[in-house]
Amino acid sequence: MLYVARERAGAFAETFLRSPGARLIDPGLMRRKAYVCFEVLRPLTLIEFTGPGLAVVGATAEVSHRGLPYDVPQAWSKALRDHPVKADGLAYTARHDETAQCHALFDQASGALGVCAAEATLDVDWFWQLAEDYGLACPPPQPSARPRGPRGRNVRKSHRLRQPHGLR
Repeated sequence: MLYVARERAGAFAETFLRSPGARLIDPGLMRRKAYVCFEVLRPLTLIEFTGPGLAVVGATAEVSHRGLPYDVPQAWSKALRDHPVKADGLAYTARHDETAQCHALFDQASGALGVCAAEATLDVDWFWQLAEDYGLACPPPQPSARPRGPRGRNVRKSHRLRQPHGLR
């Protein structure tokens, strides 16, 4: 299963807004993530898991917007993946931003996408703008152990704290 979004905001919401009420971005999570832009190489057949599409398959928005555990959404996903219509995936809205369109793509969609751009780091302007839009900030850096001089004395080191773009 590959989870993608139509816009960066959807990918951001699905990745960094998983804990309702949390206002700080986990720096470790941020370091483990990257941004990849895909291009669609062939038309995708997606099951609409929003709006009237929910009624067509006999579901409610609760299926795609429920929290942990994910056993119910995963059971729906498996059933729809194995359905004779052989869809490439599901179209749904992000749990924490109902305006963000997302897709859960099944294995059969593996040849339908190509990478058109990738960024190994998320420390870029658009990321911090999205963080600000969603009211998130990065915690201040943790103080490290003070380095010791040749005679075991503490050495003072001045640190300039770098403020992410657009955050206060």
